[in-house]
Amino acid sequence: IEPPSAPVAPPEPIATPGVEAVPAPRPAPTRILFVSGEAHTPGHTYRCIRLAEATRRLGLPAHFVSIEGVTPADLDSCRLVILWRVQRSEHVENLCRLAREQGASIAFDIDDLMVVPDFATPELIDGIRTTNSITSQVRDLFVRIRQSVDLADFCLCTTEELAYWLRGEGQDTYVVPNTFDDATFFAARRAAASRPDDGLLRIGYAGGTRTHQKDFAR
Repeated sequence: IEPPSAPVAPPEPIATPGVEAVPAPRPAPTRILFVSGEAHTPGHTYRCIRLAEATRRLGLPAHFVSIEGVTPADLDSCRLVILWRVQRSEHVENLCRLAREQGASIAFDIDDLMVVPDFATPELIDGIRTTNSITSQVRDLFVRIRQSVDLADFCLCTTEELAYWLRGEGQDTYVVPNTFDDATFFAARRAAASRPDDGLLRIGYAGGTRTHQKDFAR
């Protein structure tokens, strides 16, 4: 048995006299579209603006748009569409259909436990009380959020706790934690450097709204 020989380099392409060789086209980079279901809330910064910027730093084209403002043109060349806090509707169903026709995958992203409608009670969600919300309307919101999960190929979320509930719905789920950007980091360092030496312990709680005050109390 002969020992294996060294790998043989592929032959150089045969040049045709008078014709320049044309390099093979490179595949276009994966383009990611973040679709925000609540562009007016702090979570939009965490889950759309900052994640899109992180994606661009990895060398992948990415941008974000609100669910109200998304158009078919936004889907051009997309390979992944991420729906953050998007409620299911005919508009959203059409968006997913058009995206899939272009070969894109659909991901559903959530950063609160909004996929269990039975949890929409003032006893479990203090935000219903603090914002004077109508329980039935919050439950309907949770139902529409839960229905969006069924449109996705997989899910993203912020914590393993949320992943547990999404996986219970039969979805492959990946945890992508919230992060902060350079501006936030340097602002925090400046604040820490200038704090008074008064012996107090200060805790920064980055909740989006006052609805999390019960969480913080615990």
